[in-house]
Amino acid sequence: MNKVRGSFTECTAQIVTADDPARSTVTADIDLASVGTGLKMRDDHLRSAGWFRADENATSGSPSAWPSTAARSSSATRSTSRWTAKPF
Repeated sequence: MNKVRGSFTECTAQIVTADDPARSTVTADIDLASVGTGLKMRDDHLRSAGWFRADENATSGSPSAWPSTAARSSSATRSTSRWTAKPF
C-alpha cells in the first residue's frame, strides 16, 4: 500500500454555524465515482469492486454498494488558533 494523493471532483458540503461555535456542524457528501489521482488506471481500480464499487452503478444500472459517502460532525473543538469539527 502506497500513499497516493487525489481528490473528488463531485461533492457538496454544508456548514451550519451556531451562536456557540462548539455546537456548529459540518456535513459533506462525496460522489466516490469522481475520484481522481492523475492516473486513469488507478482511478478505474479505485472505482472497482475492490475499493469503492462506484463503477457498478454506472455500468449495470443497479445501485452501487457505495455510490457516495458522507462525513458528518456533531460538534467542534477549539485549539489555540482554530476550530476543528468532531465526527459523529
